[in-house]
Amino acid sequence: MRINKDVGNEMYTFAGANPAKDTATKASSQHGKAVVKAGNLNIPKSAMEKRRDAARWQASQIVKSAFSKDLSTDAGITELQNKLKELGDGIVNDRKTLKENEARLTKAMEDGNVTSDSDEKKDVDFLIAMDKKRASTNPFDKITEEEQARIDAIEAKGLTEYQSLARELAPINDELNKRIINSEMQTKGIQLGLEDLNVERLKSSPVGEARAQAEGIMDAATKDIIGMLQNEALEHIEETAEEEKTKAKEKADKDEAQQEEIEEARAARKEQENETAKARENRKNQEALLEEAIDSSVSVAAGMSEIDRVQSEVKSQLERVINKANLLPEDLKGTQVDATK
Repeated sequence: MRINKDVGNEMYTFAGANPAKDTATKASSQHGKAVVKAGNLNIPKSAMEKRRDAARWQASQIVKSAFSKDLSTDAGITELQNKLKELGDGIVNDRKTLKENEARLTKAMEDGNVTSDSDEKKDVDFLIAMDKKRASTNPFDKITEEEQARIDAIEAKGLTEYQSLARELAPINDELNKRIINSEMQTKGIQLGLEDLNVERLKSSPVGEARAQAEGIMDAATKDIIGMLQNEALEHIEETAEEEKTKAKEKADKDEAQQEEIEEARAARKEQENETAKARENRKNQEALLEEAIDSSVSVAAGMSEIDRVQSEVKSQLERVINKANLLPEDLKGTQVDATK
């Protein structure tokens, strides 16, 4: 079975390839494999290492057994590998030449004090663009009368050393860049062809079957390890959830106790406020009673003072009467005095 591949401008034939298969299938199958990272899970390393080491040993024995048979190198593979080397050497040389040319232009600009925005640079860039336009096979790439007039005016002044070098190296550098791009495309195509060829050879050889068996063993080991990781992860999640649940309950109990203390404090403060209000009311009543008692005391004191005054006055009158009438005090016993008069 053979496949033909058009790589760049050359045609290569790969013996043993299967044109019905696309290399993307291989890439997608490789990308589809599971990737497992233990991370910070607490699975003992020995458990995973023992399972992985056993799978690797078994897979290596199968592959070694298959490779015990001599495998001859296909002439087509050797030819393509030689071509790859030739293209690689050519790319390296072309890039080196391109870099040297760029260095020459940079030095010429520095020697001539040419800047990127100077008229000298703009004029030579215009001439290079017109040279490309003149060399183009596109029928629409025609130089206009205005463009030709500017070309004539620049050339009439005479080109500087930098302008002459830049105009000379421009088509050379363009060709180098094109050749590098073309070689890179051919290299990529040959590499893909070699991959197809190697895949087909492995499929039809004991080595291919051995690799498939080895991959199956490693896939099975990977699934086992994934199962270990998943179990440990589930246990870790359950433990974490239980811890969070316990913490949440403790917090709820604590919040409830704090709420009860707050309610009790509020009730005590309310009761204290009521007692304070009652005390204030009692004090107010006592102050009113005291004021009333004081008023009564003042009235009584005023009445007593008046009685004392009247008695003193009566006594004085009696003494005057006694003195005037030459009476004895015993003669006046039983006499009543009207204090209202």
